[in-house]
Amino acid sequence: MSAITKRRPFARGKRGIVEVGMLDGNKVAIKRARPESRAVGRIAHEAAMLQRVNSLGIGPRFISYDGAELVMAFVEGTEIVPRLKSATPRKALGLLQDVFAQCYALDRAGLQKEEMHHPTRHVIVTPRGNAVLIDFERCALRLRAHNVTQFCQFVASGNLEAVWERMGRTVDARIVRSLARQYIGAPDDRSFGQVLGYLEMALLRPFHHAVAQRCFSVPEGKVTTYADIARSMGMSAYRAVGMAMKRNPCAPVVPCHRVVASDGSIGGWSGGGSKEAMLQKEGVLIRDGRVVDFERKRHAF
Repeated sequence: MSAITKRRPFARGKRGIVEVGMLDGNKVAIKRARPESRAVGRIAHEAAMLQRVNSLGIGPRFISYDGAELVMAFVEGTEIVPRLKSATPRKALGLLQDVFAQCYALDRAGLQKEEMHHPTRHVIVTPRGNAVLIDFERCALRLRAHNVTQFCQFVASGNLEAVWERMGRTVDARIVRSLARQYIGAPDDRSFGQVLGYLEMALLRPFHHAVAQRCFSVPEGKVTTYADIARSMGMSAYRAVGMAMKRNPCAPVVPCHRVVASDGSIGGWSGGGSKEAMLQKEGVLIRDGRVVDFERKRHAF
């Protein structure tokens, strides 16, 4: 390998020192342990982990490790939060989907990156808008990795409130956390898809999201109606509420099976399974296709 030229300091961490330099005309990052650090083998570990995640198309490109220094491609770009602050809702959605997809790939591979609940300095967005996860020093093999749920924690935290406010959007932390709990119980394509589906709804379909928030607030053992949801939103367009419920990407976390007609008839739903069986399991008695003691079971917004 050619010699690295134009080396200069870039950053210092608790355990490592990072320099930048030029190698064969390309900018690279060089990481080595701090002489006073008591951590043993961390740079070697990161070199091994970086090669693993590179096989998944994740992380800066590994170049070499000589037993002392890890050399990798330098990632030009900005940290994720500043990039989100300047993004349109659609661009923000694409960026979050990109990070979530990488988190899901790591989960599937049994690789726990850590730091994804607070990834401010661990996700760099390139000028082309691609998200690159960096710093794999703490990455480890796990029987059950939790990168997706950690990033859900970040999305649901207060760190991004100013981002959503500037966009004129809301992301409901209660719904995100519920979707994360569902994913923990069944970390598969369906539960992961619901996380992405919720973000698409929250950022690109604000009316549908507002309907979903009302629906989410209906507790187990209660029902509401399309008209009641519409009135709670200061409108009378109950048919639009019904159409929004048909496009609910998060059933049953967003429990649209608890929305019935104004006469108490339960109607159908597109979430899979029996709507009647789900309601009765929650303590709502159904007789001849209608909610028994409808007014008592009716949720008040």
